[in-house]
Amino acid sequence: MRYFISGAMLFFMAACISDHERGPRTKEERVMAKECTAKGGKFARTGIYAQITFCQMPKRAAVDAGQMCTDGSQCEAGSCLAETGTCAPVVNAWICEPVLEKGERLEVLCPD
Repeated sequence: MRYFISGAMLFFMAACISDHERGPRTKEERVMAKECTAKGGKFARTGIYAQITFCQMPKRAAVDAGQMCTDGSQCEAGSCLAETGTCAPVVNAWICEPVLEKGERLEVLCPD
């Protein structure tokens, strides 16, 4: 009986973990997670059913933050903010505002 209760408790505790918090599920995801960790990142999931995997790198200040730009390729963070025409201030952060690509304003869809 004691083992049954312990097993049931583990089952219910595991059910409390969000799919977004679960680790790699497949061989390919395990390889991706290992490579990500080696680069200093953290294996992560996004999407409604946590079906999209990615390597979440630590955020840090961009060396060219505030520098004038017309395209994200000119910026360390990879994003040129449309409102100011300057490079984004943070590397490895979600940008949830319009950006410039080749001088054209581009609306950005925010991640879930």
